[in-house]
Amino acid sequence: MYAVSISYADFAVLGNFKPISLTVVVYIPLMLLMMGRSAIDTLLRRSHSGANLYQIVGWSLLACMAVLHALWYPEVVRAGGEADFWSNAAMTLLLPLLMWLIGLSIGRVYENVRDVVSTRFMLWTVFLALAAPVLYGVVASMVRYGVVILLFKNYETGQSFNYLALGDTLAVWSLLLMGAYRRIPRTQLLVYVIASGLLFFSFSRASFYLFLAWGGIYLWLSAMRHRSVVGTVVGPVLSAVVLGAVLLVLSEHQATIGASPLLNRMISIVLSPGADSSVQSRAVLLGAGWAVLRQDWLLGRYMSEWWQTGLLGDYIHNWLSFLAAYGIVPFASFVALAVALARRARALLARGRGPLPLITLLFCLSAIILARSYVWPQIWFAMGFVVTYTCGTVGERKT
Repeated sequence: MYAVSISYADFAVLGNFKPISLTVVVYIPLMLLMMGRSAIDTLLRRSHSGANLYQIVGWSLLACMAVLHALWYPEVVRAGGEADFWSNAAMTLLLPLLMWLIGLSIGRVYENVRDVVSTRFMLWTVFLALAAPVLYGVVASMVRYGVVILLFKNYETGQSFNYLALGDTLAVWSLLLMGAYRRIPRTQLLVYVIASGLLFFSFSRASFYLFLAWGGIYLWLSAMRHRSVVGTVVGPVLSAVVLGAVLLVLSEHQATIGASPLLNRMISIVLSPGADSSVQSRAVLLGAGWAVLRQDWLLGRYMSEWWQTGLLGDYIHNWLSFLAAYGIVPFASFVALAVALARRARALLARGRGPLPLITLLFCLSAIILARSYVWPQIWFAMGFVVTYTCGTVGERKT
């Protein structure tokens, strides 16, 4: 439901579907449904596992964030920003809670269902639903403007859809789809290739390059697990050679690349990152953010960028934005929980559970450390996913 709602929102912005409030129609009902299911399981003692230390820390952190939202609400409203507060709170509180619940739920049953044919069918169906706005956006741009680029703005209404959310959701979902074929490395490779192509056209560079890296490591770990000499030794060497050759060719034809908006955006950050406008703007935001951090590092200042500029979105685009928004205690708790879960995911791999929990968490951690911010909800899914991943009974089929 969450993944398909992202795709629906993109088509709605482009005028293909009727716009709806995802928070009211999807996010809140889904959250209440999952919380009710969890409560019923607990009351009837049917839950596969009780709350462990990781869950207690995670829930405590979310409760702390809820309290901070409540404390900041009156001051934000007095300053005239009630609409801004609620639009931001949907991203900073509602979606983290929802994604945490989704991660806990999926992690609890993933070992049980990943080889069931119906589950794979569902995974492929949603994968295609996420691929649809990418393919449509590129084709529509070519037809209307003769340019190969993702069309993510409706020039009649002035609305733009969040292509970053689309790219991130597609990347995480692709990892889950790869994990559904734990015993079939060739299908994992097929998913990796298709997803990499889609993410290249998604216009989201962090999603593309991080999936390229961590998805490749996933394939390597899977090859090691299956004792494939080609995949373990020859594969990484060949990939490095091909990547080096591609970068060499691209560097020699940089002027040609500049003529293509899509190639210029996706490739220039590798060839000349210092000249990239997005990198430069994020460096400026980071520099301005240090002043906020020096002043409010202890208790934080929720929506700190709003207080400074009157606009949402001009936050530090990395993990430090969480420190600026909530202060040192929630930030330290968040970091400690993420590190502990990374160690847990590494232990799962050592016990033969497969690389999916570790790779999914590392993908999300890399994204929030390098390019995303405190409003990015996927990190909560990855942490919840790792928390409950071993709670179910393993029931693999050799299919």
